[in-house]
Amino acid sequence: MLVAAVCTSSTFVATSSAQHCDSPLLAPFRDQILSRDRGADVSIARQPVVESNTDLGKQIWWQTEMNKNQRLGRPMTVDIDSLVRGTLMHSFRLQAVAAQTTAEATAIPEAEGDFDWRLHSETNWDDTSEPVGNSLTTGGPPRLREDEWNFKFGFQRKNYFGGEFEASQEVGMFNDNSVFLDPPQQGNSRLKLSYTQPLLKGYGRDYNTSWIALAHADAGAADDEYRSAAQDHVFQVIKAYWELHREREAHLQKIRAHDTAKLIYHELEARLGLDTSRSQLLWAKAAVRRWQAAILKTEMSVKTAEAQLIRLVNDPALAQLRQGELVPIDPPRIVKEDGLAIDPTQRKLTALDHRSEIQQALKQIEAAQIRLNVADNEILPSLNLLVETHVGGLEGDYRIDSSLANQFGEGEPSYSVGLVFDVPIGRRSATARAQRRQLELAHMTAHLHDTVAGVLVDVERAVNDVESAHATMMGAYDVMVAAASELDYFQKRWRLLPADDQTSSLFIVRILDAQERLTESEYVFASARAAYNVALFNLYRADGTLLNVQCGPTHSEVIEPLPPTEQAQAPVAASRPVPSMPPPAPATPPASLTAADQIRRLPPAVAEHASVPTHTRPVPVTRRPSSVPAWMSGNGFSEPAPHSARSPQPRVNRW
Repeated sequence: MLVAAVCTSSTFVATSSAQHCDSPLLAPFRDQILSRDRGADVSIARQPVVESNTDLGKQIWWQTEMNKNQRLGRPMTVDIDSLVRGTLMHSFRLQAVAAQTTAEATAIPEAEGDFDWRLHSETNWDDTSEPVGNSLTTGGPPRLREDEWNFKFGFQRKNYFGGEFEASQEVGMFNDNSVFLDPPQQGNSRLKLSYTQPLLKGYGRDYNTSWIALAHADAGAADDEYRSAAQDHVFQVIKAYWELHREREAHLQKIRAHDTAKLIYHELEARLGLDTSRSQLLWAKAAVRRWQAAILKTEMSVKTAEAQLIRLVNDPALAQLRQGELVPIDPPRIVKEDGLAIDPTQRKLTALDHRSEIQQALKQIEAAQIRLNVADNEILPSLNLLVETHVGGLEGDYRIDSSLANQFGEGEPSYSVGLVFDVPIGRRSATARAQRRQLELAHMTAHLHDTVAGVLVDVERAVNDVESAHATMMGAYDVMVAAASELDYFQKRWRLLPADDQTSSLFIVRILDAQERLTESEYVFASARAAYNVALFNLYRADGTLLNVQCGPTHSEVIEPLPPTEQAQAPVAASRPVPSMPPPAPATPPASLTAADQIRRLPPAVAEHASVPTHTRPVPVTRRPSSVPAWMSGNGFSEPAPHSARSPQPRVNRW
């Protein structure tokens, strides 16, 4: 039994995860969504009309061959889970955005550093020689000669309420030629404590920590920008994965159509001169040539899709792939037993909480509100409270150590208390700044409304895309079934009913045209199925949960195996499927046909063993060790080279 895994909502390992946002700014939008969508029908993706899983397995015959390598070389299996992890780890684009996000986050400790303790010190030496204009300055000498050395060190810190505290210790030595200096050769010291507290402008924890809050808001906005870029890039990777899957399906379809046309050509070649004309043979030969070109084109398309996927992921493990191929092992979703319920209301509510654009707009409003509060505070007049106290010591003979002890042993502390008031007349600058901040806040609020409206439209469009893509896939499936039925009818009519040369030629053309329509309808269905799966992931992107989605075998669609007779009709090689045409000949030919006619209407490979039923004799398969496809060797019309079947590789969780 073939188990086709599908993708369901779970978790990716993401660099950041959006949390449920309870911002009051989003409450009106939630109420609007609930009131507008109340009573709306839930969209149900309907299942395709198939009679049974066995019928589905016959129509989507290439699904069993998707996990096998189609070219020579070492295959490398990939799934969406591993590709997304590799993208988040190795993508150059995401690394550039992540570096910018990390750079924005460094503004937080930078802003917090304004409240760190600061150590400061200074020292200076003064040697003064000046004329004296007053005898009381020196007491006799005509020039004043002074030598002075000072050293100061201390600590400063600003608190969260705007106050600044400073503690400092000063020491020095002083001497001059004045007769009034007592004691001579002085050693002095002073211990000072001071505190300045704003009372109006600049006061408050919110004002003084505003730069920290702004840094957090900017870092959060940068993180939301990274998450948005990651979701968009991951979606491109997933889209490239399904494009690769679609091109590999097309390659298998073209190979089968080529081999079918080739078998018809060999059958006509064997009948040439009996009931086959030269024109019929030329039509079959042209069909083979046309499918050879189509195979080459799809092979180039597969390589292009692989290169695009490798470029987007940028995983070194994928970059090492040279002669091998990428084998996608996550099959697309086809049907689900209970349908796929999509609730637009719930998706919109989820988008309000998880879309990075909305979270980024909220943080911008938060930053604008902080700047407005700062501007309002700066309109107030400046009124500062100043408090200072100090103790000092003095000793002769440059004895600084004794002066330090005298600071606390002699006299008492000195202190001072005061207020400093300052206000600009008119306060035009601060008022204009506050008005600008108010306009910025109004702008950010309007931007939030526009962003939410755009996100809700994006979600609604994604829901509609899922529904329309599913309907398109169902229609493409019905067309494919009709094309297969038409081809089967023409084949049976040509093989089982006698006809003249003109009618037989007409049926050959019809069969070849029907085969082309069937192959085209198979490609249209594969494209529609890939588009449907892309639409599902686009829905996760639209509601902001793409990085919280895991693709893995958490839900299964079971396709029953084909019966033994039907399996024998369509033996498929690892690299080139052997077509199911022609169908098995009836066990008892119609009585109206002669024995010679019965043998002629059998395929050439079966005509040699007419006694053996066709459905019990599949074509043997072995691989040809050549870099050139077998169908391009020689004249391209020799018997199909056998190929060895390669068993599908089991899926292994590598993390």
